[in-house]
Amino acid sequence: MQPITTISIIRGTDKTFLLTFTNDTGSAIDLTHQTVLFTVKSADNIDETDITDANAIIKKTGVKDADPTTGKATIILSNTDTDVPNGNYLWDIRLVSDTGVVSNVSSSPFNITDPVTNRT
Repeated sequence: MQPITTISIIRGTDKTFLLTFTNDTGSAIDLTHQTVLFTVKSADNIDETDITDANAIIKKTGVKDADPTTGKATIILSNTDTDVPNGNYLWDIRLVSDTGVVSNVSSSPFNITDPVTNRT
């Protein structure tokens, strides 16, 4: 997967991330026996004892491609997912195998800002 830098989203908007997971040689990672986890938390609420991510402001499970051997997955954030207080947070993506192997794929700042227009 290409490194992702800071993600900036306007509060209350939809956002879709199309991801391709690759290994060090650039080959697709087979996601057949993997779960893709996307989590956003306040830096103040990162607690390694919180094994369910109860203090996350956003937590989503990725949707794998119809052919998971391509390494492709999608993270879909709805407008209700992003309707959280504006601020600066942190996000990460993890791959968790069926056998319990955990790989942190990427992590970076996640910023939510207020929209200019509020009517829908």
